[in-house]
Amino acid sequence: MKTSQLIDQLSAEASTHPPKRPLSWPVALGLAVAVGAVLMFALFDVRADLPDVAMYYGFLLKPIVAALLAIPAIRLIMDVSEPTSEPTRHLPWLAVGFVVLAIGIALEMMIVSPANWSARLMGDNPAACAASVFLIALPILSMVIFAIRQRATVRPVMAGALAGLFGGAVSTFLYAAHCPDDSPFFLAIWYGIAILALIGTGALAGRLFLRW
Repeated sequence: MKTSQLIDQLSAEASTHPPKRPLSWPVALGLAVAVGAVLMFALFDVRADLPDVAMYYGFLLKPIVAALLAIPAIRLIMDVSEPTSEPTRHLPWLAVGFVVLAIGIALEMMIVSPANWSARLMGDNPAACAASVFLIALPILSMVIFAIRQRATVRPVMAGALAGLFGGAVSTFLYAAHCPDDSPFFLAIWYGIAILALIGTGALAGRLFLRW
Protein backbone atom coordinates (compact mmCIF):
# COMPACT_ATOMS: atom_id res chain seq x y z
CA MET A 1 0.00 0.00 0.00
CA LYS A 2 1.33 3.42 -0.94
CA THR A 3 1.84 6.09 1.72
CA SER A 4 -0.85 8.31 0.21
CA GLN A 5 -3.35 5.45 0.30
CA LEU A 6 -2.51 4.73 3.96
CA ILE A 7 -3.03 8.39 4.85
CA ASP A 8 -6.37 8.43 3.06
CA GLN A 9 -7.45 5.27 4.89
CA LEU A 10 -6.47 6.67 8.30
CA SER A 11 -8.28 9.92 7.53
CA ALA A 12 -11.41 8.02 6.57
CA GLU A 13 -11.30 6.01 9.79
CA ALA A 14 -10.80 9.17 11.86
CA SER A 15 -13.83 10.81 10.28
CA THR A 16 -15.90 7.69 10.90
CA HIS A 17 -14.83 7.51 14.58
CA PRO A 18 -14.26 11.12 15.74
CA PRO A 19 -12.54 11.52 19.12
CA LYS A 20 -14.81 11.94 22.11
CA ARG A 21 -15.01 15.45 23.48
CA PRO A 22 -13.88 15.68 27.10
CA LEU A 23 -16.36 16.55 29.78
CA SER A 24 -16.51 20.33 30.08
CA TRP A 25 -14.91 21.81 33.19
CA PRO A 26 -18.11 23.44 34.53
CA VAL A 27 -19.93 20.11 34.26
CA ALA A 28 -17.07 18.05 35.69
CA LEU A 29 -16.43 20.35 38.64
CA GLY A 30 -20.14 20.89 39.27
CA LEU A 31 -20.73 17.14 39.40
CA ALA A 32 -17.75 16.66 41.71
CA VAL A 33 -19.01 19.28 44.17
CA ALA A 34 -22.56 17.90 43.98
CA VAL A 35 -21.39 14.38 44.79
CA GLY A 36 -19.36 15.68 47.72
CA ALA A 37 -22.35 17.65 49.01
CA VAL A 38 -24.64 14.62 48.77
CA LEU A 39 -22.14 12.51 50.69
CA MET A 40 -21.65 15.19 53.34
CA PHE A 41 -25.35 15.69 54.06
CA ALA A 42 -26.07 11.97 53.85
CA LEU A 43 -23.49 11.20 56.53
CA PHE A 44 -23.57 14.26 58.77
CA ASP A 45 -26.14 16.61 60.26
CA VAL A 46 -25.93 20.38 60.08
CA ARG A 47 -24.86 21.71 63.46
CA ALA A 48 -27.79 22.93 65.55
CA ASP A 49 -26.15 26.24 66.49
CA LEU A 50 -25.33 27.24 62.91
CA PRO A 51 -27.54 30.40 62.98
CA ASP A 52 -25.80 31.52 66.18
CA VAL A 53 -22.22 31.06 64.92
CA ALA A 54 -22.77 32.04 61.28
CA MET A 55 -21.10 35.44 61.77
CA TYR A 56 -18.41 34.30 64.23
CA TYR A 57 -14.92 34.81 62.79
CA GLY A 58 -13.80 31.29 63.74
CA PHE A 59 -16.67 29.69 61.85
CA LEU A 60 -16.44 32.03 58.86
CA LEU A 61 -12.74 31.37 58.47
CA LYS A 62 -13.37 27.74 57.43
CA PRO A 63 -15.49 28.39 54.30
CA ILE A 64 -13.55 31.54 53.41
CA VAL A 65 -10.14 29.83 53.48
CA ALA A 66 -11.61 26.81 51.70
CA ALA A 67 -13.00 28.99 48.90
CA LEU A 68 -9.72 30.91 48.60
CA LEU A 69 -7.92 27.60 48.07
CA ALA A 70 -10.52 25.96 45.82
CA ILE A 71 -10.86 28.82 43.32
CA PRO A 72 -7.18 29.10 42.32
CA ALA A 73 -6.94 25.29 42.44
CA ILE A 74 -9.64 25.15 39.74
CA ARG A 75 -7.68 27.55 37.54
CA LEU A 76 -4.47 25.61 38.06
CA ILE A 77 -6.17 22.27 37.34
CA MET A 78 -7.48 23.65 34.06
CA ASP A 79 -4.01 24.93 33.21
CA VAL A 80 -2.05 21.77 33.96
CA SER A 81 -4.56 19.70 32.01
CA GLU A 82 -3.33 21.30 28.78
CA PRO A 83 0.16 20.45 27.50
CA THR A 84 1.05 24.01 26.41
CA SER A 85 -0.11 25.93 29.48
CA GLU A 86 2.02 27.78 32.03
CA PRO A 87 0.40 27.03 35.40
CA THR A 88 3.05 28.75 37.49
CA ARG A 89 1.55 32.18 36.74
CA HIS A 90 -1.48 31.29 38.87
CA LEU A 91 0.37 29.64 41.75
CA PRO A 92 0.76 32.86 43.80
CA TRP A 93 -3.02 33.09 44.20
CA LEU A 94 -2.90 30.04 46.46
CA ALA A 95 -1.02 32.14 49.00
CA VAL A 96 -4.09 34.32 49.62
CA GLY A 97 -5.89 31.55 51.49
CA PHE A 98 -2.87 30.88 53.69
CA VAL A 99 -2.46 34.59 54.46
CA VAL A 100 -6.11 34.82 55.55
CA LEU A 101 -5.63 31.71 57.71
CA ALA A 102 -2.53 33.27 59.29
CA ILE A 103 -4.52 36.41 60.10
CA GLY A 104 -7.19 34.26 61.74
CA ILE A 105 -4.57 32.44 63.82
CA ALA A 106 -3.05 35.76 64.92
CA LEU A 107 -6.50 37.05 65.92
CA GLU A 108 -7.15 33.86 67.90
CA MET A 109 -3.85 34.27 69.74
CA MET A 110 -4.81 37.80 70.73
CA ILE A 111 -8.33 36.92 71.89
CA VAL A 112 -7.83 33.53 73.56
CA SER A 113 -5.70 33.05 76.65
CA PRO A 114 -2.54 30.99 76.05
CA ALA A 115 -3.77 28.58 78.74
CA ASN A 116 -6.64 27.63 76.39
CA TRP A 117 -4.65 27.29 73.18
CA SER A 118 -4.10 23.56 73.56
CA ALA A 119 -7.79 22.86 74.16
CA ARG A 120 -8.77 25.00 71.18
CA LEU A 121 -6.28 23.19 68.97
CA MET A 122 -7.49 19.71 69.96
CA GLY A 123 -11.22 20.46 69.83
CA ASP A 124 -13.78 17.73 70.44
CA ASN A 125 -12.73 14.93 68.08
CA PRO A 126 -9.83 15.92 65.83
CA ALA A 127 -9.15 12.49 64.31
CA ALA A 128 -12.79 12.07 63.30
CA CYS A 129 -12.80 15.53 61.74
CA ALA A 130 -9.69 14.86 59.65
CA ALA A 131 -11.02 11.45 58.57
CA SER A 132 -14.40 12.94 57.62
CA VAL A 133 -12.87 15.69 55.50
CA PHE A 134 -10.73 13.08 53.76
CA LEU A 135 -13.72 10.78 53.14
CA ILE A 136 -15.96 13.50 51.70
CA ALA A 137 -13.16 14.65 49.40
CA LEU A 138 -12.40 11.24 47.88
CA PRO A 139 -15.24 11.18 45.30
CA ILE A 140 -14.48 14.81 44.44
CA LEU A 141 -10.84 13.92 43.86
CA SER A 142 -11.80 10.89 41.79
CA MET A 143 -14.10 12.85 39.49
CA VAL A 144 -11.52 15.58 38.92
CA ILE A 145 -8.87 12.95 38.12
CA PHE A 146 -11.32 11.46 35.59
CA ALA A 147 -11.83 14.87 33.98
CA ILE A 148 -8.08 15.50 33.76
CA ARG A 149 -7.53 12.04 32.27
CA GLN A 150 -9.73 13.01 29.33
CA ARG A 151 -7.25 15.70 28.44
CA ALA A 152 -3.48 15.75 27.84
CA THR A 153 -1.59 16.85 30.90
CA VAL A 154 2.19 16.68 30.83
CA ARG A 155 2.35 17.24 34.60
CA PRO A 156 0.45 14.22 35.97
CA VAL A 157 1.75 14.40 39.54
CA MET A 158 1.09 18.13 39.83
CA ALA A 159 -2.35 17.73 38.28
CA GLY A 160 -3.23 14.97 40.73
CA ALA A 161 -1.94 16.98 43.70
CA LEU A 162 -4.05 19.96 42.67
CA ALA A 163 -7.07 17.69 42.33
CA GLY A 164 -6.44 16.59 45.92
CA LEU A 165 -6.15 20.21 47.05
CA PHE A 166 -9.41 21.09 45.32
CA GLY A 167 -11.16 18.08 46.85
CA GLY A 168 -9.87 18.95 50.32
CA ALA A 169 -10.90 22.60 50.00
CA VAL A 170 -14.42 21.72 48.85
CA SER A 171 -14.74 19.11 51.57
CA THR A 172 -13.63 21.67 54.17
CA PHE A 173 -16.23 24.12 52.88
CA LEU A 174 -18.97 21.49 53.17
CA TYR A 175 -17.90 19.94 56.47
CA ALA A 176 -17.86 23.37 58.14
CA ALA A 177 -21.64 23.11 58.33
CA HIS A 178 -21.28 20.13 60.68
CA CYS A 179 -17.99 20.60 62.55
CA PRO A 180 -18.41 22.25 66.00
CA ASP A 181 -14.74 23.25 66.29
CA ASP A 182 -14.29 26.82 65.10
CA SER A 183 -10.75 27.62 66.21
CA PRO A 184 -8.26 28.68 63.52
CA PHE A 185 -5.75 26.48 65.38
CA PHE A 186 -8.00 23.47 64.76
CA LEU A 187 -8.53 24.46 61.13
CA ALA A 188 -4.82 24.82 60.44
CA ILE A 189 -3.79 21.52 62.05
CA TRP A 190 -6.56 18.97 61.58
CA TYR A 191 -8.15 20.18 58.37
CA GLY A 192 -4.60 20.80 57.19
CA ILE A 193 -3.62 17.18 57.88
CA ALA A 194 -6.60 15.95 55.85
CA ILE A 195 -5.81 18.27 52.94
CA LEU A 196 -2.14 17.28 52.92
CA ALA A 197 -3.18 13.62 52.84
CA LEU A 198 -5.48 14.37 49.91
CA ILE A 199 -2.71 16.21 48.06
CA GLY A 200 -0.48 13.16 48.52
CA THR A 201 -3.26 10.80 47.44
CA GLY A 202 -3.95 12.96 44.39
CA ALA A 203 -0.28 13.08 43.45
CA LEU A 204 -0.09 9.29 43.62
CA ALA A 205 -3.28 8.96 41.57
CA GLY A 206 -1.84 11.35 39.02
CA ARG A 207 1.32 9.30 38.74
CA LEU A 208 -0.68 6.10 38.26
CA PHE A 209 -3.58 7.23 36.10
CA LEU A 210 -2.63 10.47 34.32
CA ARG A 211 0.62 9.44 32.65
CA TRP A 212 0.54 9.11 28.88
